[in-house]
Amino acid sequence: MKLLITIFLMINLYANEEYPRFSIIKTGTAKSLEGLIYEEGSLFKTMMVNHAGFLIQHQGKTILFETGLGEEVDYQFKNDMSWWAKPLFAYKKEQSIKKQLNNKYTIESIILSHAHWDHASGLRDFPNAKVIISKEEEHEVKHPVANRTFPTQFKDVKTQSFQWKKESYLNFKKHYDYFGDGTLILIPLFGHTHGSLGLILNSKNKKYFFVGDAIWTTRQLGPIQNKAAISSILVDTDKDLTRKKIDKIKKMQDRGYIIIPTHDYYLHNKLGLYPKWID
Repeated sequence: MKLLITIFLMINLYANEEYPRFSIIKTGTAKSLEGLIYEEGSLFKTMMVNHAGFLIQHQGKTILFETGLGEEVDYQFKNDMSWWAKPLFAYKKEQSIKKQLNNKYTIESIILSHAHWDHASGLRDFPNAKVIISKEEEHEVKHPVANRTFPTQFKDVKTQSFQWKKESYLNFKKHYDYFGDGTLILIPLFGHTHGSLGLILNSKNKKYFFVGDAIWTTRQLGPIQNKAAISSILVDTDKDLTRKKIDKIKKMQDRGYIIIPTHDYYLHNKLGLYPKWID
């Protein structure tokens, strides 16, 4: 009987490891006018914004996609954000990913959709993790734009890039299969920054597409619309290219993918926050 129970548990464990799972970790919030988030938003209504990271487990490994607001965010913000921009990008800090995990998991690697401050703030909280960005995004780290990428966050942090496979994946011309089994695919979403990337997660029952800041809210997909004009000027490297990526994201939604922007407060709450796991 003990042997049968052991075999059953091993089979169940293997089945669970066959597909990835993820958890949304909220590290802070902000409040803004809708009209500063997306084109058709109202200037008379407010909406909440999340600062989040995504914990992913697969093949016995634990990785992060984004880091949210880290332990040192107040220092980073004070030193690297211009005085005039501080009110525009003010945040309400909650517990960092490091504090919430409390050493429960060993983070093997951190994948950034891009190098902006509200995505990379927690890098220094995990000094032993590999930090992965696209080759194109190295430009953002080496030549930081004021109020977008913070030099303090990359101090003593070594980033690694990967080689895109120049074969199409769905409606994208190139991709990178992170685990090599088709469950976690990195794809280019250039526009918001030089080397922004998205992450496709194919789980057992559903398909997810983490899109970083290509859009801030899924409201931008119905109807398709850019970020608010003034906000796009402040944060997007190439507005026209970003718009083309929104069209691609909409096509992914039409294919059945659940679109997850990094800052979508309402979607994150709907899906559920850490310690809840989603598969």
